[in-house]
Amino acid sequence: MPGRTTKMRVRMRSSVLLIVFALLGLTLSTNVTEAANKYPHTSFVVDTKRPATVYPPASYKGPAPILISLHGYTSSGSGQESYMKMKSEASKRGVIYVLPNGTKDGAGNAFWNAGNSCCNFFGSKVDDVGYLMGLINQVNAKYPVDRKRIYFMGHSNGGFMTYRMACERSKEIAAVIIFSGSVDTARPNCKPVPISVLHIHGSADATISTSGAQLTSNSSVFASVANNLAFWSTVDSCGKTDPLPIKSSSLDLVSDLAGSETSTYKFTCSTKASLEYWNIEGGSHVPNLNSTWAPRIFDFLLSQHK
Repeated sequence: MPGRTTKMRVRMRSSVLLIVFALLGLTLSTNVTEAANKYPHTSFVVDTKRPATVYPPASYKGPAPILISLHGYTSSGSGQESYMKMKSEASKRGVIYVLPNGTKDGAGNAFWNAGNSCCNFFGSKVDDVGYLMGLINQVNAKYPVDRKRIYFMGHSNGGFMTYRMACERSKEIAAVIIFSGSVDTARPNCKPVPISVLHIHGSADATISTSGAQLTSNSSVFASVANNLAFWSTVDSCGKTDPLPIKSSSLDLVSDLAGSETSTYKFTCSTKASLEYWNIEGGSHVPNLNSTWAPRIFDFLLSQHK
């Protein structure tokens, strides 16, 4: 009865395959559940002395890029997110998003020790460079970080601190974004290797002028936008920055300025680092950012890696 025997063998093979597929499905489901339990999609806090809130991405599959976003003088991590609204886009793009807080100065204002020009006005010795790099290790202990895609960005005093991070820890950081910020013209301890830099500034910024100035009579002079571009162009081997290269594009990033108010300029660099300048024509120190802001920021960041 060869026909009957063949049918029985087919049924047996089918049953075995069903069992195998069922076991595989169980294994995959178990792995997904274990991953979800190990890396839950809930915010958490690192560093009990100086709490920093960490927002993991919605889908976590292994070492992920990390963005540490630094607030301005007198603000906070939560204030930074309230202004820039980056959390949702970070999650969508698979980026670990971190919002730390500066320490209080002699006047009780939160600040980053980025230097004397802005905004260490009381001679604090706090080591914010060490603190911020330490945060990466603390996050990594819970959610493994992609060490080739470590990013910093900051607004105002946070922008000054971001430039300091680029100066002192460029070997570990892939890219930085400075928004309405600068750095001491003297640039103490600034010996960077090539690193991707995006400088964003409003042409009508009356607080951190694009031409450089002093914030107080006893503070250092901060560098102009032109000076910063020239410095990082030398570091990244991008050639002349004056005049600016031909405008790459126009972006609409600010809700209360008509049209595409932001002109972008991309420099041609011989290293793999990128140098860009986004000029917000008519933009103030704290322009009203629209919903295009966050996607454009992550477009730049995620194209950069060590």
